[in-house]
Amino acid sequence: MKKIILAIFLVFTGSFICQAQKSDSPKLVLVSFKLKNNNLLPKKITMITYRPDEKGNGTAGYFFGSYGSKNYQFPEGTKIYLANSAQVNTVMSGAKISDQLPFLIVKKEDEGKSFIIK
Repeated sequence: MKKIILAIFLVFTGSFICQAQKSDSPKLVLVSFKLKNNNLLPKKITMITYRPDEKGNGTAGYFFGSYGSKNYQFPEGTKIYLANSAQVNTVMSGAKISDQLPFLIVKKEDEGKSFIIK
């Protein structure tokens, strides 16, 4: 009987400890914004991102139609690069470009804003 009570006690204590550890971790603030092509001609971009909650980078290509726009959502502190071919080659070789000037560093104040791609 004592072993059963001890086992139940350990299960409940363990779940409380796990909950306390989860609540101590910082919560990421996700920020929604829009990128817009403010041009009659379509535009293709390569976006390279460095998120504060991930190691390495994210790389994706996007196509914007004439005066088109796309919605994005990233954590606060994410560095966003609209990469040129040299930056893409650097990242694809395994090096970082996070020390270069980004197009945008996501802030809470960017919520709901639109940014024109060049």
